[in-house]
Amino acid sequence: FLTGELPEELFETLSLQQLHLGDNDFGGEISSSFEKLRGLRALFLPNTGFTGSLPGSLFMLSELEYLSIEGNKVEGTIPTELFDGASKESLIYLNLGFNELAGGMSSRFAELTRLQFLGLNDNYFTGTIPSSLGEISSLTKVFLQNNAFFGNANFMCANDISEQLGALEMDCKEEVTCSCCTFCN
Repeated sequence: FLTGELPEELFETLSLQQLHLGDNDFGGEISSSFEKLRGLRALFLPNTGFTGSLPGSLFMLSELEYLSIEGNKVEGTIPTELFDGASKESLIYLNLGFNELAGGMSSRFAELTRLQFLGLNDNYFTGTIPSSLGEISSLTKVFLQNNAFFGNANFMCANDISEQLGALEMDCKEEVTCSCCTFCN
């Protein structure tokens, strides 16, 4: 069980490809120094006590395939760097669930063409789920439940995408219409 701040020496390990620091108690904001780790492919920071906003610099990592920051107290909106940064070409796994993120869900998620796993559940997102999400043919698991989304999400039920979805979870009892969800909260 680690506590305190991440040592600056960590960010000098330029050959680092994977970093798993989950289930510790670091607290404070996620360091923007992660952008120094240019070869980083996987960053797992679940349940680490991080607060503050999600640094856009994380999405400047061109090799980043896996990003897991669930179970913290990260707040604010998803930075535009997710869609404009170098990682949009490489990102396969994005889990931001169980935080305090808010705002609408951008239609630009469709630009993450390699994305297979999307976890935005248990945050404070609002608005409609963009139909462009259904254009990501690589998606296999989508978790959007326990937010304030509303509207029709049956675009996710089109044959070409619904056949590969192993999990599609939403608040679809009254708020969201979804005929192919695997779990309706």
